[in-house]
Amino acid sequence: MFVKGLEWDERYVFLKAIYDDRNPDSLWEERSENPIQDMIEYVARKDYLHFFCMGFTVFEDGRYIVHEKIRNMMRNLNA
Repeated sequence: MFVKGLEWDERYVFLKAIYDDRNPDSLWEERSENPIQDMIEYVARKDYLHFFCMGFTVFEDGRYIVHEKIRNMMRNLNA
């Protein structure tokens, strides 16, 4: 998986953007002096599928939007 191939500092930025866009009223909160380690622990509890699902918005009529970070990732995989 592309995300797992990123260094954790890049992975943190990627996952935080998805989390924040899905949860605009409760953004990712940096609770310690090591937010990357906090993200590692969150991912260990939730798994990457949790973030992947947050990266899609599906409407009742079947239309959907893919998060910009995931679109760019998919574009890079096909390049």
